[in-house]
Amino acid sequence: MFRSIIFIVCALFSPNIIAVYCGIMPYSYDNQGEAIVLLSKDSSRKGYDFFGGSLEKKESIRHAAAREFIEESVGLYTKLYGKTFKSATKKLAKCLYRKPFFHLPKQKNHPAHYIYPLQVSYIPPQEFKNAIINPKLPHCFKEKKDFVWVYVTDLILTLKSERKVDLQVQRINNDNCGNKSNIMLDNGIIKTLRQGGGIKFIESIER
Repeated sequence: MFRSIIFIVCALFSPNIIAVYCGIMPYSYDNQGEAIVLLSKDSSRKGYDFFGGSLEKKESIRHAAAREFIEESVGLYTKLYGKTFKSATKKLAKCLYRKPFFHLPKQKNHPAHYIYPLQVSYIPPQEFKNAIINPKLPHCFKEKKDFVWVYVTDLILTLKSERKVDLQVQRINNDNCGNKSNIMLDNGIIKTLRQGGGIKFIESIER
């Protein structure tokens, strides 16, 4: 509900914002071949979410998803796709072409969602936190405040559960041997993925 309000307000007061959510679900595999997903959290929300944001006018869905991911991942994945933010965003958008994605059509008080899966290299959460405090980091890269890798199996169990959001997942440390701890998933992403085949979409990245 909170996310829907944000998108509606942005659409009303900013002519360059369209009420469409474009995002990326970055994933990797641990040393045992188990799928893990990178989640993030900004200071304005209580729960963890994927990487994404609003579609801007004259922007493709793939470009918006790529732009949001490069920004919200603190620029750590920029060098994998280009030397600059602009070139990295353009190349990543091309990489998303013809990739399968999760699409939830627009509903009442809820924007349309487009979420792309993207396999990335594993980066320890602490590296993201270290990058955030870098005074030279552009302000647009500082939206997210915390990052955590979770096992896909735990994420799926969370989505299938009747419980709400405060569920146990596994943090992945530098040696890929995580310690159990509780984190809260964002209400919006849980509601979205429980609809329209979202769980099957996440299951598709398991080997």
